[in-house]
Amino acid sequence: MDVDAIIAGAATDSSSKKKSTVPTLVITDPEVAKGITDYKKTKKDKATAEARLKMIGEDTLVPAAREFHAGSVGDKVPTTVKLQTEDGDAVDVDVAKNQYSKIPVSEEPNLKELFGDRYESFFDKKLDIKLTAAAIKDKDILAKLIKAVGQENFAKFFKVEHTLVPTDSFHNARFTDQTVAKPVSKVIDEGVIKPYSPAIRG
Repeated sequence: MDVDAIIAGAATDSSSKKKSTVPTLVITDPEVAKGITDYKKTKKDKATAEARLKMIGEDTLVPAAREFHAGSVGDKVPTTVKLQTEDGDAVDVDVAKNQYSKIPVSEEPNLKELFGDRYESFFDKKLDIKLTAAAIKDKDILAKLIKAVGQENFAKFFKVEHTLVPTDSFHNARFTDQTVAKPVSKVIDEGVIKPYSPAIRG
């Protein structure tokens, strides 16, 4: 018995296309048929245009905006810069929005080591507690929560999440303080802290 052949055959059989069971209407009305064709073409053109917009933004506009922004930072960090042609065409580029993804609390020792005395001013610890679906459906539990659930029920009825959140001090130092440039770059490059992606409007 060739086990490998049997397994390969089964895999081929399981991946073969099944006949569609979607009810299909063959269109004979020229206007509706044209609508289908136009829709498909427009959708394809839209996808192509969106991909081109993304490429122009990432490869050309965002790097220019970041470079200009770096020279524009004073006491305050501007969120947005404007790029304008000599003819007056302009786009706004958000390159420094003070918005970051949640940081797992497990990263706290690493961040303390990297930022030392600045850690306390750079990060806040947030606690988020949410009711589970089971607790929301249970009217008795909702009534009991007005008083106290009891320690033995806490994990059952609450989702508890600890995260770290960059402060305004961290955000401003990211653009203004060269003494923390290296650790800031390190945690962003490693994905520990994920800043808001630049956005282009105009």
